[in-house]
Amino acid sequence: CPSLHDRLWTAILQDDTIDFDDIYSSINSVTIDKTVEIGEGVSIALNTVKSTTKVTEHGHWVIAWQEFAEAVFFAFPSKGCELNTYLRHINKLFSVCHTYLHY
Repeated sequence: CPSLHDRLWTAILQDDTIDFDDIYSSINSVTIDKTVEIGEGVSIALNTVKSTTKVTEHGHWVIAWQEFAEAVFFAFPSKGCELNTYLRHINKLFSVCHTYLHY
């Protein structure tokens, strides 16, 4: 099972949109664990990811895409062809657009 933050897994399984900055940041970030006491003997444990990096170039996108595609394929094996087609399409866009248009 690919290792993604629970929030990203939830979005993938619900077929919600995914921000690749979130995926890329989860690879290159610090996890902050925090427990908040909300009453006597009652507390909430929070795990948050502090965003440290944004997708600003093709290489970043490919790294985030690989994590995303691996997770989607794990959850939905029938989407393999669709994932490969989209990867080829985006790679072509990166190759024909000047780098200042990449982000």
